[in-house]
Amino acid sequence: MPTKKPINIKIDDPLLVKPYSPVYVPFPVPDITDVCDEPRAIVEFNCALIPYILGALEIWVWEDSFVGTLAQRNYAKGLFKDLQVVFGMAQKNCGCDDKVVTGTRINPETGQIEQSTDGGTTWQPTPNNPYSSAVSVPPLPGANGDTKKCKAANNIIDEMKRLTAVYGGYIGVLQTIFEIEKAIILEAATMLFIALGAEAIADALSTLISKAFDTAQALTHLSEAEWLAMFTEEKWDIARCILVCHGHDDGVYTQADWNAIRADMKEQLGATTYEMGASLETTVYIWGLVGLNNAAATGQDSTTGCDDCPCGNCSNLDNWTVVYGNVIFDEPGHWTINSGDAGSGNQAVRIANYAQGLSGGCCTISYDTHSAGIQNMARYECGSPDAVPGLIPQSICGYDFAWTNIFGVGFTIDIYFVECPS
Repeated sequence: MPTKKPINIKIDDPLLVKPYSPVYVPFPVPDITDVCDEPRAIVEFNCALIPYILGALEIWVWEDSFVGTLAQRNYAKGLFKDLQVVFGMAQKNCGCDDKVVTGTRINPETGQIEQSTDGGTTWQPTPNNPYSSAVSVPPLPGANGDTKKCKAANNIIDEMKRLTAVYGGYIGVLQTIFEIEKAIILEAATMLFIALGAEAIADALSTLISKAFDTAQALTHLSEAEWLAMFTEEKWDIARCILVCHGHDDGVYTQADWNAIRADMKEQLGATTYEMGASLETTVYIWGLVGLNNAAATGQDSTTGCDDCPCGNCSNLDNWTVVYGNVIFDEPGHWTINSGDAGSGNQAVRIANYAQGLSGGCCTISYDTHSAGIQNMARYECGSPDAVPGLIPQSICGYDFAWTNIFGVGFTIDIYFVECPS
């Protein structure tokens, strides 16, 4: 019986971009900024085909598949990595099972991951939730006060800087957006599992993968130099102050602080994919409350000071605005205000911290109107967008307060500010 000759396949065509590619010449870079830009096509096909489609898309994650500058080609490569993610997420949610997850959220009260199978009507704890098995380390030792608050913020910044450098090292080394997402989760989650190490429970971390998408997308579109250039020392100072301003004397953050920090990171440092705020917000999002407090309690004992932070604390009133009235005496934690014309013949004093009110810029106030000439009062309590008309109680926490004389009679009021209860 004759023996089989070995099969030697040789592809010798200089026009082929890759030996296995159906592409003969590089293609132009797509003239879009996002895979979900309009107009969009909607196509349905069997879920079993998705792995094959993902394989076919591999050719487009090489920059020499495109015509243009290196930056343009790298950007196009990132678009197709994003497209692979879209197909991968479609595969995850394929099928007609009525238990398919249609939404996930962080419970604002517990900080736990929850999922919904009915479009958000009801929520249940996510199975294999990593936060439920996370390791909480003891808070910072020592006396409570500004020093401990500052140290907690510096510890978090130190860990964020470490993560930023590690993530920059992924650029050009990890090729797919899924690989980058997984690496981000494993690295960031060391703050959840300090004693065990994130690798020890990698399966549990799979529920967090989607949280890393924005940062992973930036890493696929930027060079390492471009990535690191986003994180200037000036911006790190802003980030530190955000943490200080939402911190407490015991160095421990609450769920409300976690929400406020995420909002302020994006508002003050940029919310788009290629801005520092979005990346830091992703880190806090991955950590959850337990990870944020673990980062606060473990660090390198950085000595960077926090005295220059322009917090809306209740001795520093810089973030408070006098809407009606004129300040005639000003000292830390105390204003004396003469009423002003509020229209329609009314005299009023109104003060507010609009910039930070809904995200924690509240103070407990007490006051003395020095007269009985106040007919109307109203307030906005901390975290609420709704006005509460009626008598303002003494020692009430809020971010917007108003006293009005409807007969146009002027008055003077002393207002005293202290921190809201933790």
